[in-house]
Amino acid sequence: ALAREVMRAGGLTGAAFNAAKEAALDAFIDGRIGFLDMASVVADVIEIMSGDGLGKAAITLDSVRQTDQMARRRAAESIEKRQR
Repeated sequence: ALAREVMRAGGLTGAAFNAAKEAALDAFIDGRIGFLDMASVVADVIEIMSGDGLGKAAITLDSVRQTDQMARRRAAESIEKRQR
């Protein structure tokens, strides 16, 4: 369901989703969060960053890189709250 929302939102939302998903997966593999926590981390990141106008932002290499970095930082914050 979240992936469909991301697709509908468009813009840089997909870049944020992908970065958060990768960060959450790494944390799961490292044993820092549980399997079910991964979806919550990604949802947190999308919710936090959706107010930044991701869906309407211009897609450039720089904007994708910046979005990726910001999403990974937000994911790290969310992961830290959930760590085992």
